[in-house]
Amino acid sequence: MKNFGYCVWMIPNNEEYLNLYKRGFSHHLSVKTEMTLSDSIKFINSLKQNSDVVNSINVILGDAISSYEDNFAAIEFPVYIYNDEIQEEQSEKPWWWPDKAHISFEYQYDEPFSLEKIQEWNRIVKCKKITLSKFIIMKCDGSYLEWKKVPEEMISD
Repeated sequence: MKNFGYCVWMIPNNEEYLNLYKRGFSHHLSVKTEMTLSDSIKFINSLKQNSDVVNSINVILGDAISSYEDNFAAIEFPVYIYNDEIQEEQSEKPWWWPDKAHISFEYQYDEPFSLEKIQEWNRIVKCKKITLSKFIIMKCDGSYLEWKKVPEEMISD
């Protein structure tokens, strides 16, 4: 089972829409993974204190793809920052923006997802625009069904 340690996620404000597709975990953009609790708290507090960090960011989902590494499979949609004012993708990204940014929609262990399953996700996800609006810390060890959010009172400035 793949362990990701403590992770900083950015989650959407339109979670109700995404709950239609929920498969045992909250949809999220993994900003930073494989951290200690101390390092993740320092990182998230630096995000909160940095004037360049926006409170929300609009993204557009690309087409679903699958990844498979260390017996951990994910169906994920690449995400692209979207500028509402000019109605197009924005090329400039924040300093904290991850490489290969994506939002995962389904996980499984021990085998990759089939092409049919990937195509199914491309068919069922109709709304491709999402607003990400909150940073959280998750402990992502063991089964993804057991991942836990770090209580906000543990994260202080």
